[in-house]
Amino acid sequence: MYSIGRFLQFAALVLLPTGLVVGMVEKDLRFEMTLLAASLVIFTAGKMLQKRSTPDAE
Repeated sequence: MYSIGRFLQFAALVLLPTGLVVGMVEKDLRFEMTLLAASLVIFTAGKMLQKRSTPDAE
């Protein structure tokens, strides 16, 4: 679960600037805000999964 949480955080951190760049190029504010909200939800879900579990100590 820890790895999945970290992956979700990483995916959100990649999604956010991608949305900003595409939104600026296309001049589509709605698209930017949609990806901002999606990134926030994905990152928060990843953070919650990460906190619920600990990395394997083995």
